[in-house]
Amino acid sequence: MLGRVASTTRLFADDSLLYREIRTIEDTDIMQEEMRKLEQWKREYAVQPLNM
Repeated sequence: MLGRVASTTRLFADDSLLYREIRTIEDTDIMQEEMRKLEQWKREYAVQPLNM
C-alpha cells in the first residue's frame, strides 16, 4: 500500500492515515488520485473495513 502513494502515510496496528498539505488545486487532484489508488488496492486485496 505504501509504495502506491507519495503523500505521507502512517500505520499503526490495523489503522492507516494518509495526508498531505493542500496549497493548490493540483494538491487536491493528487490527493484524490492517491485515494483512488488506495481504493483500488483495497479491492485487489479484498480488504474489508473494520470500522464503518
